[in-house]
Amino acid sequence: MPSSTQELGEASEYSRKLLTMYGPFAVVLHSRIKNFKLIKLNDNNDFLGSLIEFYLKNIHEVYKTKDAFKNIKTLVDFFPSSKRFMSILKYHKQTAKEKILLKLVIDILENFYRATGRPLFEKLRSKVFPLAMRFYGKMKSEILTDINLMIRSKTKKSISS
Repeated sequence: MPSSTQELGEASEYSRKLLTMYGPFAVVLHSRIKNFKLIKLNDNNDFLGSLIEFYLKNIHEVYKTKDAFKNIKTLVDFFPSSKRFMSILKYHKQTAKEKILLKLVIDILENFYRATGRPLFEKLRSKVFPLAMRFYGKMKSEILTDINLMIRSKTKKSISS
């Protein structure tokens, strides 16, 4: 039994780390994804980097294999509904760190629905654009620049791996 207690302690520690780094949204999203063993954490236990790595690997294969489409569709299904996401953006003041993961999720949704949405752009128009407008509406350009730099650095690490 000590190994399960140790695993629980490590999981709690990792949840605290995620909470500090990216806020409560990251903890909830990580626990939903982890339970289905969808994404394997990379060597640095970097949730954001692992999420980007998983997405990039699969989006490039989405037209070639059913598994890639299924993987990304499963990931997208783990994200909050657009109604829930909108309430997070509307009623919960996000820190700059929290905005990193929120932006990444919006980017993934936009890219996925642009690539696979039928009828063309219907999901983008009805689900993603309202989220993006709410998210970007009040954001200062310097914060957006910092967020983009952070995501870009994680993307470069994922591509070079």
